[in-house]
Amino acid sequence: MDGIVVGVDDSPGAQRALEWALAEAAVHQWTVRLVHAIPPIQSLYPYGMGEMVWLDDINEGAEKAARELLDAALAQAGGAPAGVAVEYVTRFAPAANLLVEESRGKALLVVGSRGRGGFTGLLLGSVSQQVAHHADCPVVVIPAER
Repeated sequence: MDGIVVGVDDSPGAQRALEWALAEAAVHQWTVRLVHAIPPIQSLYPYGMGEMVWLDDINEGAEKAARELLDAALAQAGGAPAGVAVEYVTRFAPAANLLVEESRGKALLVVGSRGRGGFTGLLLGSVSQQVAHHADCPVVVIPAER
């Protein structure tokens, strides 16, 4: 078991989690797998307004945006340290489910304590809570900067 999985969205907590994961991976010379879950599309019905948008176009655009988000997060973190390989995983799935799936056979799963959820008063976000209970490896939850 080696390698770190880190959940990345565009939140400050996820950015801190990525930076921590890269530093830890450098110590062990582990691969870091950046995972971004693309929320499933709920509805495409245009209600008679505007042009019909094809699902393939939406999927392609969402996957491109997800990869750009991961590129930007990695660049903001200063890139991968020497000796650390980085992999990207982007998929249409609920975030917690995808992170738990990706945790199989890994040394660590790293997430921020708060992502893009709507309940700002919670100490742990719903994704970090779910992965803490269901991941197949140890979970590190990086707290919000104080």
